[in-house]
Amino acid sequence: MTTVALVAFLAVALVPMLLEVWARRFDVFHPKNPFLLYLVVQIAVAWIATGMMETAALALSFHSPIAPLDHEAVFWCATAGVSAFQIAYYGSRGWEQRVKVPAEPRVSTRCLDWALVGAALAAAAGFALLLREAGGLEAFVQNREAWRTEGLTGQGPVSFACTTAPVMVAMVYWASRPWGQKPLGVAGAMALVGTALIPSFIIGFRSLMLLPVVQLLVLLVHAGMTARRTLLVTGALVGALFTAYGVYREWNEMVPDNAALLEGAELMFEKRPELFFNALIRVRGADVVAVVMRDVDHSQPYKLVLPSLVEAATIPIPRSVWPGKGLPLSIEFSERFFGLSGGMPPTIIGEFYWHLGWIGVILGMAVWGVLARVLLAFWRALPSRSHWLVLYSFAFVNFVMSAEIIQGYLNAMVLQGIAFAGLTAILRWCRGRRDADEAQGTVGGGG
Repeated sequence: MTTVALVAFLAVALVPMLLEVWARRFDVFHPKNPFLLYLVVQIAVAWIATGMMETAALALSFHSPIAPLDHEAVFWCATAGVSAFQIAYYGSRGWEQRVKVPAEPRVSTRCLDWALVGAALAAAAGFALLLREAGGLEAFVQNREAWRTEGLTGQGPVSFACTTAPVMVAMVYWASRPWGQKPLGVAGAMALVGTALIPSFIIGFRSLMLLPVVQLLVLLVHAGMTARRTLLVTGALVGALFTAYGVYREWNEMVPDNAALLEGAELMFEKRPELFFNALIRVRGADVVAVVMRDVDHSQPYKLVLPSLVEAATIPIPRSVWPGKGLPLSIEFSERFFGLSGGMPPTIIGEFYWHLGWIGVILGMAVWGVLARVLLAFWRALPSRSHWLVLYSFAFVNFVMSAEIIQGYLNAMVLQGIAFAGLTAILRWCRGRRDADEAQGTVGGGG
């Protein structure tokens, strides 16, 4: 019966996409498609690839052997959730007419130049503050992996200032550059975003390096500046490079330069066995959800959504300002269900189940289906190289990645929304001041 449930899940998730492919209407840049594909990877693909064996799943529950894991229930729950998603998505076509794109803000080149300078200064200041918290550059380099997983807890606004904020400003600069001047092309976009990714590269955040590349692909596709197929191949190569970078980073920190390949792998396993453990289960969503469903049904209370909303609303407040700030839900989840200090993605199915069981999965996925429709409508309504396309690119990657974990990307979207609103307000104010000065004849005309 587990196989029947798995087939049902795959059918509900993939058949509508296959019908779109048959009708030549499929587009990987429509939010629902990469979201569902990533969810299938999270829930089903790894479980199938490992021969449907429960050995790794049982290893997950070593600290809480309450009852056997029920994968059949996992796949039926995921089927119910994805069914609610599809019904809500295809049943909300009327929402597309209600989505309106705000008017494009008028900006000047000088304002954009100053925004770039400000973002660079903010990134430098934020990075300096993080290094001070880590005990200096040398201590950071020696303990980078541990510091990334533990030292950044509660420091979301500071890490945002030195990683995501410069990327946002760089993309706004590219998208909003006045049409009276020569627009920046693909090379200019890559140069701007690549430079803005330097802090993320130094800190070692692979996701904060890879996701902006996906955002850049979204911008370039919408602007019609290159073919979708070319961009998808490029994106796949970039993803492979970042994966190789992650392996190299761990290898470089733990393995001597003269070590052979097998010797180095054995040394890594001896020093950091949890890396192999985490690599094994990171995409084993069926096992993770099985543990969540078993433990919640037997002993763990529901979270009931409110703690998630409180965390998202208070994410702009750093722990240095609010020492009593609560433990992030992502860490609480890893500790409660797996005895780990973090890094365990619950999948969107597991996270909704943790909050409200089967009802949470069905209602939550229905809401996500409507969100997918709204995002698609926004994408279709946006003009080429729109200022608001940058905001959409952030919403796009957060929505897709929510298949892995909701809370982290909900927190990110709050910070991104605040930063984007602030940047837009500053650009509008700057342009208003410039228009007023031009009207009084105090400055020269032009952008």
